[in-house]
Amino acid sequence: MAIKTFEEFTLESEEDGIDYILVEIAEELIDEAFLNEGKWQESKIKNYWLRVDSSTDNTQQRHVHIANKKHLSTKNKQVSWNEDGSRHDKKSFNTKLASNKSVQKIARSALNLQDNVILESLQELRFSKLLESYQGNKLIPIRLIVKG
Repeated sequence: MAIKTFEEFTLESEEDGIDYILVEIAEELIDEAFLNEGKWQESKIKNYWLRVDSSTDNTQQRHVHIANKKHLSTKNKQVSWNEDGSRHDKKSFNTKLASNKSVQKIARSALNLQDNVILESLQELRFSKLLESYQGNKLIPIRLIVKG
């Protein structure tokens, strides 16, 4: 019996009328965070919920959304940060919520970031636009990190 690739096996399975394949994996091999990705869950801080979404392609990083329980469906009452600390949903990002130290703590914990990682804020975006300057004909962006 020759070993088949997964693609060859699934093509043959379709021809044989097999609708799905069941894969069993030992529970200890699955990370709980992986199972909960994409689902709202309680954080360790009262009334705050979080949802970690995986990266979907080369343009989107793994990121976390955080909201008060009553605002899980209200996008402009939420914050979301990428795993590099940059803001994820720039247009609906709630800057007041983002300034909350507890919310920042939830984000760092959910993304496994160290406490010294700076999460991007509205002020950082405003200052980075102000600090662009010209040198000859070349635009040089200057990034200002606002800690907080």
